[in-house]
Amino acid sequence: SDLINAFKTIVDLSNGTTAAEVTSCVKTKEDRKKWWETRFELDSKMKSLLHYIEEKVLGAFANIFAPYYFDQSMPEFQKFEQETKALGLKFNMQHLGLIFNQEKPHELIDQGIIDEYSLGLLRTLINKHGKKLELCKKPVKHTVLITSNQSHAIPWESLATLEPLSVSRMPSLHSLHKLLQTQNQCIHITKKDVAMIINPNGDLPKTQSRFENLIFGCESVIVNEKPTSKQFMNMLEERKAFVYIGHGSGDQYVRVSEIKKSAKISPSFLLGCSSAYMKPRGQLNSTGTIIGYLLGGAPFVVGNLWDVTDKDVDKFSLSMFEKMGFLNTNANEYQNVAAAVSRSRNVCKLRYLNGAAPIVYGLPIEIKFL
Repeated sequence: SDLINAFKTIVDLSNGTTAAEVTSCVKTKEDRKKWWETRFELDSKMKSLLHYIEEKVLGAFANIFAPYYFDQSMPEFQKFEQETKALGLKFNMQHLGLIFNQEKPHELIDQGIIDEYSLGLLRTLINKHGKKLELCKKPVKHTVLITSNQSHAIPWESLATLEPLSVSRMPSLHSLHKLLQTQNQCIHITKKDVAMIINPNGDLPKTQSRFENLIFGCESVIVNEKPTSKQFMNMLEERKAFVYIGHGSGDQYVRVSEIKKSAKISPSFLLGCSSAYMKPRGQLNSTGTIIGYLLGGAPFVVGNLWDVTDKDVDKFSLSMFEKMGFLNTNANEYQNVAAAVSRSRNVCKLRYLNGAAPIVYGLPIEIKFL
């Protein structure tokens, strides 16, 4: 709880610095300097807290998120496994990734994963079969996180071990299984199939100008105008992808209860402040707008865990869209949504305070533009 509270304090202070009543008072050069100093200090604190989580909380178990797994069907692996059994080692081979390249083996002993004698023997065998075991490694293509009520607010995706990987979240194993049964891994669309709402409140002119190129070719677009609930729902249900760039998650324009009732919500990008925030409900599961989208049939939703500043999140969003192929650039290979999110964080000036906020709920869908 101390860890969660420490993280919450950083986020609350960050949200406070982006509030209108604070930013409206930043007028002089000295005001801007102090504002940026506060923001950079909070960014540094968030980075340090994530490092602490990885090193001290997860410790040896951070290896769970290794970017590879061992293919146990390969002859090299089976020979290694047979030798461990011949020596009387009783070890679950599913845990081999924890031992391989492990820098904190004592923590595995302390947690009862393996005893000291078996660990020594196993590491000797790993050294003996090391090169052949390397051949058994297969890359992990995607990682799905199912977070608890207490830990959903932590940007796990920005841990050093997970940072370079394609990562998304789901509320439960049941919901993940259901989504895998009903959704394709790739969606073919044209720009005409994309619906966009940009700057509906009319107070983000710079953001509006940054996304002018993205609008080109889209037929269902609302800019600098508040959509009606019916318009919002039509865009969500009748197009193959939906982009919302404004304040919050857009739930000020349409009831989440209406979205939940649908069965055909399109893949959605909710790029406003705290659009992926999950509200605690005591012993009950936390809930938020994103859950409504998933219940309504969306194969994925991109959103922000907390409040972000427009310039940084706009840079992130444009980078994400470019990596996915939205901007019709000449990239050799376009990426799925989760990989595009992961590889766009570093464009933010504040890598953690802004760059760690965007996350993906759902599947790592690749959108191919025709």
